[in-house]
Amino acid sequence: MKRSAAAGLLLAVAAGTAACTSTKTVPGPAITVTRTQDVPGPIVTATATVSAPPPAPGTAIGTWSGTGNEATPAFNVPSSGDYIVTWSYYGNTDPSLGGGTNFAVTENGGGSGGDLPNDIAASGSGSTEVTDVSGTDSFNVQAVGHWTLTVKSAS
Repeated sequence: MKRSAAAGLLLAVAAGTAACTSTKTVPGPAITVTRTQDVPGPIVTATATVSAPPPAPGTAIGTWSGTGNEATPAFNVPSSGDYIVTWSYYGNTDPSLGGGTNFAVTENGGGSGGDLPNDIAASGSGSTEVTDVSGTDSFNVQAVGHWTLTVKSAS
């Protein structure tokens, strides 16, 4: 049996038959496959947790909406490291200022490029490409009003 150096590896040894549990990650829910094979010697059980694979190019990754300041959940970045974020916002006003207030989106994954908004306005929308990100990413949104962010992998 191959041994994996994956984090979370659990080994249990006892006498009897051997059972191997492995998880194969595909888009969608996790699938667990269990095989039992009679072999002489101890039982060795290996369990590892594997993250979902990054989305294919052109795939919708996620949409998040909110009101006010908020951080989005983390998402898997495409293997290319590039994605497109689209935003819109409205009702971003402060009566004490007599008009629009700051709406800003910051990216947390260390990507480059991308002209994310940092506007003083009551409403607006736009999109930009973020590049050179690896692993996961998320956003911090600064707003008074309602906002929506949508992320798609770059094709």
